[in-house]
Amino acid sequence: MEMTIQPNDLAKQGYSLGPDQSWITCNGKNVLWVPPEYRPTCSAVQGQMISIGCASGRVFTIGFSRTI
Repeated sequence: MEMTIQPNDLAKQGYSLGPDQSWITCNGKNVLWVPPEYRPTCSAVQGQMISIGCASGRVFTIGFSRTI
């Protein structure tokens, strides 16, 4: 049996930002809503941590204790 992984499938694994950047997602499920004033102009994801840079110049990092 051969399995093909599409790029969109990879984006849904672990923590990430949703397509419109209004949600932090885990395995494709919405887990934390991001208020408009905190929506990212840039972001980075490493494992269970997400760093978000806002238009205001603020940067914040959120760490999750586990994957759901």
